[in-house]
Amino acid sequence: MVLALKEAADFYLATVLGFLFYVFAGFMTTRRGGSPLRGAWAGYWTGIWGTVVFWVGMLLGLLIGATQRYQTLMTYNPQGDSRALFTQAWSFVQPQWPVIPAFLTRQTPFVNFLFLMLLGLLTAWILGWLGGLWGRAHRQ
Repeated sequence: MVLALKEAADFYLATVLGFLFYVFAGFMTTRRGGSPLRGAWAGYWTGIWGTVVFWVGMLLGLLIGATQRYQTLMTYNPQGDSRALFTQAWSFVQPQWPVIPAFLTRQTPFVNFLFLMLLGLLTAWILGWLGGLWGRAHRQ
């Protein structure tokens, strides 16, 4: 979705859909039995694997799109510099990345990245727990 639509709002939409899957994982885990804590762990692991699959899929999609664009550019400009053409193709397939705020302004970008990852895992755990509560209420 992010690769096809390429707007910053689409990146946020994909994030919200991921959040819904955390709730859904918690719900599905506890709807036939189990505690909401089990749903929280389901949301947590859904967050981890969903993030990995998203970024691997994003990278592969960008590489495939850039390769296709590069081939098109090479067809119409066979004498051109191949590095410059691939850079142009890579720029063409990039979505509009959202601006990520620096929460810890005096820290390195890596520390901010770790903070955002921990915040994401906490969000996945809480949303999985809420889905677990919903699944438990659905069962009764």
